[in-house]
Amino acid sequence: MTDGDAPRKIRVVLCMGEYCNLGRRAEAIYQAVAPLIRAANEDDMPVKLETARCLSMCAVGPNLVIYPDDLVLNKQTPASAVEALERYLAQA
Repeated sequence: MTDGDAPRKIRVVLCMGEYCNLGRRAEAIYQAVAPLIRAANEDDMPVKLETARCLSMCAVGPNLVIYPDDLVLNKQTPASAVEALERYLAQA
């Protein structure tokens, strides 16, 4: 297998900082996207769900960043995060 054939490694980083998790908003997002991550991994797409203490974008949180493309998603809700992640994974 050449490097071009290697599966893309995707990291989904959810901010769990004080502002992003007010009212457990970030926790709700985590619970909503976790099943998508599990399903992607079952389909041999290496996706890792991580949390960060703070992504330094507090004014526009809750925040989610998808690497390696540095896709920044601000003002997320569980529904918007699921929709964005489904769209991203379908194109990956």
